[in-house]
Amino acid sequence: MANLDLVIVCKNKKCGESFRLRHSIPKEKFEDRPENSKEIEHVAFWCWICGFVFDYTALDCRWEESRMPDQDQRHADKGAFRTAFQCDQESCEAPVVVHTITDDGPSTDELHVHALQMWGKATCQQGHEVSMPPKKDDSRFYRIGAEEICKLP
Repeated sequence: MANLDLVIVCKNKKCGESFRLRHSIPKEKFEDRPENSKEIEHVAFWCWICGFVFDYTALDCRWEESRMPDQDQRHADKGAFRTAFQCDQESCEAPVVVHTITDDGPSTDELHVHALQMWGKATCQQGHEVSMPPKKDDSRFYRIGAEEICKLP
């Protein structure tokens, strides 16, 4: 097994926070992977540090071999989460999907409260641009795996 870190960097120029999520895959799958994974359709990433929401593709996802923390560093557990809500365009019922990676501490309810500070734009599955935070506050967060944020080949 190869231990990989999924790395996504916030696109807010004033932030640039780097999010890392550890993921284990069979070593041969890691060694045979192409440079870029398959494209993902209309998915957004939420930087819960600065609140910025931005569309991303597989090109924004880097898979790196996991680094072992120094002895004096604690490896913080991380969690990946997804929320989805309905597009606010008239007669569009397509979902707007937003992912994030956080320290494993916040509950889904705490993430929901923190999400009220989202800003930026996301795109629904039909291509409509949606401003953040969503007009309807019906979003709920669900834990997902790294492979659901950025597809491995």
